[in-house]
Amino acid sequence: LCCPEEIHCAALLHDIGYLPEIGQILEGSSLYMPTGWHPIDGANYLRLRGEERLAELIEGHSHALEVAIARGIPAFSRSEELVAKIITYCDIHTGPSGELLTYEQRLDEICRRKGIASLEYQAHLKAKSGIEEIVCEIHSRCKGAPLL
Repeated sequence: LCCPEEIHCAALLHDIGYLPEIGQILEGSSLYMPTGWHPIDGANYLRLRGEERLAELIEGHSHALEVAIARGIPAFSRSEELVAKIITYCDIHTGPSGELLTYEQRLDEICRRKGIASLEYQAHLKAKSGIEEIVCEIHSRCKGAPLL
């Protein structure tokens, strides 16, 4: 169903849009302008490099679509592929320093770090049911054994 190399590559690159250099590269392109939202900027950088497949897999990870809508960034479609769901699963189970967290712990961490009224936390709340479905699907595919 999934190519391990593709999962590995998408996992490594899912937050590439955080790099300041990516915004500079996008500013210099005639195709994309930086949005300031790392999933979209990272995906557009990958598109510039001819990596459309990877771009589609990382663009909508976690709550990216909900944040994009709240920021007025043009909507995009979130990949429903298993690889993209695995990236979301891993992203929402990892803290900012790489620590392993449950989804509830991750939400609490975001709330503490960003604030309850922050756009990112509010977007996570809007995305919560969809993310919980992804968590259930991944657990089910792992024969019911949680990965945590």
